[in-house]
Amino acid sequence: MLGVAIGGPALTGQTTATSVAQQSSGLLAQQAAYTFLGDSRGYDRAPTGIMLRAEHGAVLVEAIAGIGVRIRVRFSDGVPVFPATHSLATGDTAPRLGSAVVRQAGDTILVYAEGLVVRAAQHPVRLTVTDTAGHVLIAESSGAGVWQGRLAHVLSDPPGTRYYGLGEQPMPLLRNGSVFPLWNTDRFGYRPGDMPIYSSIPFYLGVRDGIAHGILYDNPFRAEFDYSARMRSSVSYMAEAGIDGGELRYYVIPGPSLDSALARYTRLTGRTALPPRWSLGYHQSRYSYYPDTMVENLSREFRRRDIPADVIHLDIHYMNGYRDFTFDPERFPQPKRLMDTLAAHGFKVVTIVDPGLKVDSAWSVYRDGLTRGAYVTTPDGAPYIAIVWPGRSVLPDFSRASVRDWWGAQHQALVDVGVRGVWNDMNEPASFGGQTISDVVQFQGDGHSGTHLEYHNQYGTLMARAAFEGFHRLRPDRRPFIITRAGYAGVQRYATIWTGDNNSTWDHLRISLPMILGLGLSGIPFAGSDIGGFNGAPSAELYSRWLQAAALVPFMRTHAMIGTPRREPWSYGPEHERANRAAIRLRYRMMPALYTAYFQHTQQGSPVVKPIFWNTLTDSVGLGTDDEFILGDHLLVAPVVDSGARSRAVYLPAGRWYRMGSGEAYAGGQRVTVQAPDALNDGGDTTSLRGLPIFVRAGAVIPSQAVVSYEGQRRLDTLSLDIYPGSAKSELYEDAGDGYAYQRGEYRRTTFTTSATPVLSMTLAQTGSYAGASSFNVTVHDLSRPRRTSVDGRAVQTEYDAPRRELHFVIPSRARQLQIE
Repeated sequence: MLGVAIGGPALTGQTTATSVAQQSSGLLAQQAAYTFLGDSRGYDRAPTGIMLRAEHGAVLVEAIAGIGVRIRVRFSDGVPVFPATHSLATGDTAPRLGSAVVRQAGDTILVYAEGLVVRAAQHPVRLTVTDTAGHVLIAESSGAGVWQGRLAHVLSDPPGTRYYGLGEQPMPLLRNGSVFPLWNTDRFGYRPGDMPIYSSIPFYLGVRDGIAHGILYDNPFRAEFDYSARMRSSVSYMAEAGIDGGELRYYVIPGPSLDSALARYTRLTGRTALPPRWSLGYHQSRYSYYPDTMVENLSREFRRRDIPADVIHLDIHYMNGYRDFTFDPERFPQPKRLMDTLAAHGFKVVTIVDPGLKVDSAWSVYRDGLTRGAYVTTPDGAPYIAIVWPGRSVLPDFSRASVRDWWGAQHQALVDVGVRGVWNDMNEPASFGGQTISDVVQFQGDGHSGTHLEYHNQYGTLMARAAFEGFHRLRPDRRPFIITRAGYAGVQRYATIWTGDNNSTWDHLRISLPMILGLGLSGIPFAGSDIGGFNGAPSAELYSRWLQAAALVPFMRTHAMIGTPRREPWSYGPEHERANRAAIRLRYRMMPALYTAYFQHTQQGSPVVKPIFWNTLTDSVGLGTDDEFILGDHLLVAPVVDSGARSRAVYLPAGRWYRMGSGEAYAGGQRVTVQAPDALNDGGDTTSLRGLPIFVRAGAVIPSQAVVSYEGQRRLDTLSLDIYPGSAKSELYEDAGDGYAYQRGEYRRTTFTTSATPVLSMTLAQTGSYAGASSFNVTVHDLSRPRRTSVDGRAVQTEYDAPRRELHFVIPSRARQLQIE
């Protein structure tokens, strides 16, 4: 939701998006003013790495078990001390140190650790990091420098290195050629190319010659990444200040695959826990649905029109005078009765919660926080006053565990009436009249006090943590569902991210895909954009195409700005209603594939949706394609993102691919043009959308289910499996969909291994004790009429569809071997 400029903070030192770009862009241009480490003064070995002393500081190179290497640089004319690290990105537990082997070759010190070799030149001190095969991952040119407390790190990577990551940047997925300031910013109606916006993730992936690596700069201060080569280098990093008293700290994470690099990165910064399965359903929101009768009618319309949906969101008008954790007594006089009614219709409710608490001595939440000293302060210790939706407001100091616990407990008022999740907004933190609060605002931390400069980018993540942990304590039998607008590295441990206040334009539909992919490549798998664009009034065509594009992304929510026309799936007339219903029904049919992709993230750190070059890092065309994505392992989705288009070109990576629905086969490694007719022509097909090109990799086994009105509506005892001839491994994950019984082994993970030589066969291997579906309806595609089909050695009855070249039959879910001859 937007922040309207109606006032300003009482303190100076305000930071705006424009000033961020101006301040940060000028720093690296003053490279000559920086002090670099200079020549070596010797080094000390340790089982975990080395400390290299230099003229103007020291470098600590440490092996981090299962991750890579951590490099810490401190500047001092004496021998600096490296204190214990403090990091929100890596969590409360310090990363475990690993083992390193140290050797010297002439003037170069070599540190071997975790599949990497750090080569430290001594005159002057500069580092190069390679893999064990000698491929250069990063190479310092000027190296690390400091000037007036500001840090710079200038690298000269090998030519041809491509860069990805840095979160939700509103631009193409490839980062080369641009400069990225990191400073969480409330930017209403941002345009493609506008930066910074809501989150700051100082992690990127480098790809060259088929080899990937990751770099995390563990520093929450205002920073800039420059991939424009204006400093005659491939990449340079600047931070306005150093963490822990002036330290440059970064991790080098080896691949060689994206899968391996993301697995290591998310092992370091955390992974998203399995969400409640209902949160993967369709969400309906606007600013705002009120009064309660409007919300009830909305729920009835979804069910009457047979459009699946799981969640309704309530924006700020549900509150009593914009006070968090309250309900307006006139608009929502009986919130529990409303929640019970919605639950009877199969709906969960998510309410917005902002950090700004109204200054109101008659309000118990404000008084309690004041008594506890729970708010951020001015330098003289008085609560800092920000101007946000309630007017004069205070902001909780989420840097303190006691305040997070207190804040989490306030959600009791929502949980008691049946609210199932919260949506944290305005948590950059935003403030009217200047985008954020003063730089000199004080945070107490827990033994780590600091100013807003240090805690600004961390604020949204800390708030999300407070909500996540609060919900978990209040309802330990349920999985929390938290959405956040702002975030920092590690936010994925606590929350889903949506891409903020976008616009109702085709440009915003196009960039929504690389924004979601960029978050996934930054360790944040649960993400989505406001369908139709928050700001504006989408045409019927744009809204339908956006629903199609969002049908298989991780988070599917329609949201709209106050004062805009109604935007429900039926708002554009009967024909578009049919098309929109089909898009949403497709999501529910493919829910087993979606849920399995989330499970895979918990195990490997892989994104739910991946760029099409995920497994083909030498494919230059794929490396530049960001208007398609792969769901899980085997589904390639190519949404239509251009007005009036009735076809689109699709790039298929290497291999053999099948068009879902038609069954047409295509060779990979080429661009093909396929029909994607107007959404109105789909006619409510629940299996696939002709207007949404979807392709399946040969050898894949794709699970799906019968369409339901909402997740958990009824037990589905039979699932469907679509098998496409070839050789591959696929997965299906099943559990109760909520709660934590899966952690005690109550899940079922089925691995399907297919082979097409000399006969089509499939083995099924299962772990876990969850019963799951009892049978699978199987369809085998692109198949000549078989002579015999057997399951575990016994013949099964089949039906063969000759025109479609499909074989249909049913097998028990506990089968072990399928063979078709």
